[in-house]
Amino acid sequence: MAVIQDLIPEAQKHGRGVMQGTWKGIIANNPSAFGKQVYVIIPDISKDHRWGPCNWQPQDNMNLPVVGNSCLVVFDNQRAPWVSNWWTGQPPNVQNGKWVHGVGGAAIWDAIGPADVGGAGLVYAGGSSGAMGGPWPKSWTVTLPKKSDVTLTVSASIYTDGAGSAGMNGFMVNWDGSQLPCYADMFFNETLSHKMLTVTNTIRGAAAGPHTIQVAAPSAYPHCASDANDRATFSAICVAVP
Repeated sequence: MAVIQDLIPEAQKHGRGVMQGTWKGIIANNPSAFGKQVYVIIPDISKDHRWGPCNWQPQDNMNLPVVGNSCLVVFDNQRAPWVSNWWTGQPPNVQNGKWVHGVGGAAIWDAIGPADVGGAGLVYAGGSSGAMGGPWPKSWTVTLPKKSDVTLTVSASIYTDGAGSAGMNGFMVNWDGSQLPCYADMFFNETLSHKMLTVTNTIRGAAAGPHTIQVAAPSAYPHCASDANDRATFSAICVAVP
């Protein structure tokens, strides 16, 4: 690994010292996390030597520098190189927010919005932190941080009990104890075979605070059954509204 003293003669060929000015560099490794330093190549000094490890300045809270990105390299008073900026050609990807946990194994992502608009129009997403086991009915409880329009997708497995026969079967979803208009169903050709179904509903203007999401068997399908082997998950896309 090169040190500054090794490359001073090479830099002097260009009529300037290594410690002067800002150097155009190239990122030479892929850091695995924001806390990991990078190495750089400074082509005007040497196209082979990697300088570092270098501290670097994040552009957002999602993207890391990658090999080949152009960068600006400066040296501090202790002769340590720093990457003061780097270029990807892409806009920043900023994801502001935090996970807000409900009970019953549920969690949602709370987007942090401008205080002057109260977060209206901001989109945040969430879902079950793990599959909920049967039998149904069973519920999750989630907490919305803002009044929101919620697009809710629920997947659950069910089966037809041994007393039934081939025919329609499915499940419904209740929001705060009221059945949502869309439910999942399909034709079952056999009994005692667990099948996963999915349904999506939209809840307009759901108030901030706790809400229950329940998976239940509809009365229209008397032979719909579930047991501890069945699983259910949910996901939600929420748009904060005034």
